[in-house]
Amino acid sequence: MKKKLALILSGIMACTMLTACGTKAGSVSESKAEEVMKEVEKEVEKLGEEVEKGVEKLGEEVEKAAEAITIEVIKSMTVAVEAGSAGEQAAKDNGLKANSVASQADALMEVASGTSDAAIIDLLMAGAMIGEGTSYPELYYTTELTKEEYGVGCRKGSDLVEVIDSLFKETYESGKMKEIATKYGVQEAIVKPAEAKYDYDKIKDVDAIKAQFPNALPIQAPVKGSVIWEIDVEDSSLQKAVGTEVTTDVPAAYIQANYGIEPIEAVKNGRIVATFAHQGEKVEKGQIIGFYE
Repeated sequence: MKKKLALILSGIMACTMLTACGTKAGSVSESKAEEVMKEVEKEVEKLGEEVEKGVEKLGEEVEKAAEAITIEVIKSMTVAVEAGSAGEQAAKDNGLKANSVASQADALMEVASGTSDAAIIDLLMAGAMIGEGTSYPELYYTTELTKEEYGVGCRKGSDLVEVIDSLFKETYESGKMKEIATKYGVQEAIVKPAEAKYDYDKIKDVDAIKAQFPNALPIQAPVKGSVIWEIDVEDSSLQKAVGTEVTTDVPAAYIQANYGIEPIEAVKNGRIVATFAHQGEKVEKGQIIGFYE
């Protein structure tokens, strides 16, 4: 393909020279020369499109062939791995011939230089460093040897869970999560967040109350269930109003769990400064439903 293209380009140069000479001698008209040049340019453009399609098709076929490689085939290869890594362990577990190097980046260099046939690296790193538009466009993903999933951990009962869940959902639905992942070449690793269980506006309200009343204490659900602020046999039971007195003698609120009622005891006397859950609203364990001070 390169030779054909080179010959066509050489032809253009010869044509140009011929046109110049011919015009001077009066043997070829200028309009005729331009017509010939346009035809040549069309042929070059057409050939370029065919070459591009051929390369694209070849790339797709190579990628399919790479994905079809099994672990049994890889056993006959020398595989570069980072020394002491999960990749090295995976190579041992699968009976592969490992070539241990200092880092995952070095493992890729081993394959690129031809001193190893394949490399084991993290899937996220593979997404960022191999394939079209990367430092190693000629390398392809083949086989997944292990599966690891990552998450964000918080202290048990922490209200950060609410914030993180809501932000994950918000950035996923807005497309911002994919935008950031694409920037680093790891968009294939995105997992759709579970449905957030909390109202993000309420979470922001909680932060505002903490800032406004730094000494306020949280009224926090000890278990999953429904909120009971009061039991009024004569009128509608409602959530406590701001300013309502809270004492250590009587629970600040209750949670109706599936096995019974759990009280939320106040650790000191005070007054309600904010509430975030209605009477009967379902809440999660650890969720803040109000503050008192």
